[in-house]
Amino acid sequence: MSLEFSHQNLQGYSFKNQDLKGADFSYSDIRGTNFTNAILKGANFHHAVAGVQNFRVIFLMAFSFFMAALCGYASGLTGIIASQSLSSIYSESTSIITGISGITNDVAWVTSVIILHY
Repeated sequence: MSLEFSHQNLQGYSFKNQDLKGADFSYSDIRGTNFTNAILKGANFHHAVAGVQNFRVIFLMAFSFFMAALCGYASGLTGIIASQSLSSIYSESTSIITGISGITNDVAWVTSVIILHY
């Protein structure tokens, strides 16, 4: 039985639990192909293209950008909450941030250090 898969697009195929001894996958696109528990003794993967499928790369990039934006928003919100909490401790009314009353120099400094640290 000849197992000739060279020069083929095998993206997303499943060869799970199959006996692929001596199979030829040379110059094939095997991105996202499932070889779980497959027997690949003597298989030829010369110049095969492997890795993650393109749509998964796009999804992972979009998800990463979304998570980065969410973390940035949460960090800014945490800074505002921390500054508001700390501003009630201090009695000074001098503000280094124009337009926001009640934030003291000390509170703004501590908040900026906390935000820049992360």
